[in-house]
Amino acid sequence: MGDELETREKLLESAMAEFSENGYMKASLRKICADAGVTTGALYFFFKNKNDLFKAIVDEPLKELCISTMTFLCCCSRVRKGLSMKILWI
Repeated sequence: MGDELETREKLLESAMAEFSENGYMKASLRKICADAGVTTGALYFFFKNKNDLFKAIVDEPLKELCISTMTFLCCCSRVRKGLSMKILWI
């Protein structure tokens, strides 16, 4: 079980570097596997395809960004509403 998690993490780290360097379209799954020191079969054990691998990298940070953005916008909205009410009273 520990080996599986370690292999998955190596693939994710290698994929992040490859996607960052070459972009999604030019990223090579073979290079990702070679850099992680695993076979392509190992990659397909964890991920269906390149899109699934990319999604595993960006999903969580994207969710966090969306939550942070929505929180910020809600706070700004409340501040703006509060300022508008104060301006009306002036």
